[in-house]
Amino acid sequence: MRVVEGPLTGARFRLGAFSVVGRHPTCDVVLFGRGVSREHAALRCRDGVVEVNDLASVNGVFVNGERLLKRRRIRMGDRIQISEHVLLFVLEHPDQTDPLARRTAHLPRIGLTDVVGPEDCTQRIPIDVSLQPQAS
Repeated sequence: MRVVEGPLTGARFRLGAFSVVGRHPTCDVVLFGRGVSREHAALRCRDGVVEVNDLASVNGVFVNGERLLKRRRIRMGDRIQISEHVLLFVLEHPDQTDPLARRTAHLPRIGLTDVVGPEDCTQRIPIDVSLQPQAS
């Protein structure tokens, strides 16, 4: 699954047999934003069929622009919108993904909010990026 619109544009997420999408750090796909519920949606893959289900989120889940009212099968190219995030459902063979992602697939996954939360994005941290040697 690839993020095609929103703050995480370009991010890719690997889905398991059952994946939860939300803002809580334990979710399989962690998205942030005021419109994202702790556990917003679930994706289930069984027998080659992938379904998405809204987990009683306040702001809803949209598939190809239509609000999801019940569990729905999704297909390649479907767009899933959660708040300002739009995720494109694509199947990728491991050989087509980033080599680093393949080498680190066995490591535990963390979401972006584990590293930096939206409240941290409003602070400016001064850093010196000059290339001039400092006098000693």
